[in-house]
Amino acid sequence: MSDFISQIAAVAGIDTLMEASYRGVPFDVVATRDTLARDTVNYAYPYHDGATVEDQGLKAINFRLSTILFGLDWKQQLNALITAFKTGGPGELIHPIYNSIPRAQFLEAGIEKRAEEMDAVTVELVFVESGEVQALFEAASADRASESITSTGNSLLDGAASAFSTAMRDIRELENGVERINTIVAQGEYVLDGVREQIQGATASVSNLLDTPAALVSDLKSLLSTFSDSLTLTGSGVKSDWQQVTRLAQTTVALPQQYVASRSIVTISKPYRLPLSRVTAIRSSDTQLVTRTAQLVTVSELTAVAATIFANETTTPSLTSTQTEAITNNVRSAIADALSACRTALLTDISEARSRGLTADTRTLSTTITQLQALAYTLQKQAAALIQQRPPLVTREVTRRANLHLVAFDWYADASRAEELLRLNPQLANPNDLRPGMTLYAYSR
Repeated sequence: MSDFISQIAAVAGIDTLMEASYRGVPFDVVATRDTLARDTVNYAYPYHDGATVEDQGLKAINFRLSTILFGLDWKQQLNALITAFKTGGPGELIHPIYNSIPRAQFLEAGIEKRAEEMDAVTVELVFVESGEVQALFEAASADRASESITSTGNSLLDGAASAFSTAMRDIRELENGVERINTIVAQGEYVLDGVREQIQGATASVSNLLDTPAALVSDLKSLLSTFSDSLTLTGSGVKSDWQQVTRLAQTTVALPQQYVASRSIVTISKPYRLPLSRVTAIRSSDTQLVTRTAQLVTVSELTAVAATIFANETTTPSLTSTQTEAITNNVRSAIADALSACRTALLTDISEARSRGLTADTRTLSTTITQLQALAYTLQKQAAALIQQRPPLVTREVTRRANLHLVAFDWYADASRAEELLRLNPQLANPNDLRPGMTLYAYSR
């Protein structure tokens, strides 16, 4: 048989065959051809040479494998592969070069049988990588996830500041623009003052929102970051820290509407001669603009804080899997609210432009929506990786009267893991008096 294999290898022009497998079914590879490509959109304009090319990300990676099945049992080998291919959904592909590709979607198999090869058949396989972010040579780490969230969050803030400034400029040009500008500035200052009151030791902002509207984003982000930086975000205080962060975020988003409820409506002819707290009317769209801007800033801060907590958890565990999931859900809920507000604003812009026979410029809001989705996806992946790196959670029964230290020694031969058991079982009334028959949550190993 070795002579036969050598002959086949010689005909193919190779010295050795490369091992691979799909869904655990092994096969030998003669050659590979992998294709990487990026999605792009070209914007070409009449009477202008060339085009603007917009990069829209990496396409799914395409893997082509030339395989050979040989030996007296080649039909059994082929049937095993066909059975694996008939299974729906992506599966693990062990690639001869890139090793494990966890989510490879099978596309097609070309089976070729030649008369001169009595006990062999060649198969041309095509797979495509399934998933948005599947690295060929390395897996995403907590540090990389935090860096990605920081980068996306900064871009989100830049877009929010630009959108707020543009909206203010457009409003100023309207017939009653000055009056509305005063209203928006007053709401923005009310938000900053309200957040500042919640934070001890925060310095006063010196920005003039009337002259530099974008300062609302930078000043609000600075205040929220000042508060977050004062927290440890690790150890036993993580749950308390997170509750404070989420409470401040909820308060911040509610402040524009509180301003509306707290102000009386008066009639004025010269807006700048009256205090900013006295306005003729408060438009719903203006309040939504301030609220939407506050939502984007708080989402950026919440995601950054959650990513920091998860990064700390990799070295100093202090949360259960349920608590990790709860933090993720808190952030995703805030992102969902921001997405809803942005989509509503997008539809409003399209409707208003259409009523005037124009086409709305939706690029900024569309980019913001994409960035919010990216933040939610990256944080969810980071949380999932954190949960999966720990052993499975099981329930175990206490077999004798003891305290947590004795139970930890009985189960793991390590009394120091009593703190871990206490973290997994916060419902325990007295950790020093455990009775036989009690069930506790514990890691399987």
